[in-house]
Amino acid sequence: MSGQRKMIPDGAHETKAFRAEFKAGPEAGLKAGQFQALVSVFGNVDHGGDRVMPGAFDKSLADLATSGDPLPIIWSHQWDNPDAHIGYAMPDDVTATESGLLVTASLDVDRPFAGQVHHLLTARRVKEFSFGYIATGYEWVKDPDEPYEVRNLTEVSIFEAGPTLLGMNPGTQLIAAASRLTPPPADADPEAKDTDPTGADAGDGPASDSSSTIDPERFLSLAWTRHKE
Repeated sequence: MSGQRKMIPDGAHETKAFRAEFKAGPEAGLKAGQFQALVSVFGNVDHGGDRVMPGAFDKSLADLATSGDPLPIIWSHQWDNPDAHIGYAMPDDVTATESGLLVTASLDVDRPFAGQVHHLLTARRVKEFSFGYIATGYEWVKDPDEPYEVRNLTEVSIFEAGPTLLGMNPGTQLIAAASRLTPPPADADPEAKDTDPTGADAGDGPASDSSSTIDPERFLSLAWTRHKE
């Protein structure tokens, strides 16, 4: 079977998620609450039929450096949930390597949602990453190994990245996550440790605060489809 995939409107806000491998250890030299991850891999075709090309992030990273603004780190593209804005990466910590886009980020581990995400990363219960972007340059090409035409992404404007549950590209890596060295606040709720605001731990049933849980259908839509705001 061959042909062309459904066209993506120019300027659409898109998301791309990647399966990652976890490796923890202080040898990475990270500060408390930081993680380092390869959030995009160059040159391979992901499950969505896209291939991010080397140099695709160059203009976006230059713009980010000029602005001096941090790149938001957001859990599973929950852009409309302030609690899911769990950290940031400064422009100097978002770099293109030979393999892909490397991000070193700091999580707001003093906040319950971000603290739980950090726990999931260090506990190897979440090992995948994704990023939100606008495709500003691309070309459709035929690939003998793919059933449909592949979209080579030659220029993308990245506007967020972060951990997620469901991956699309097997090539990315969570390189390291530093331990959370600061103790919880003295007035912290002792029951809070049993609540997973990310919804990643389904074993204890749904969390009581519906505003901090993930609707499965919404999550799958965000993780696997491209959409406009």
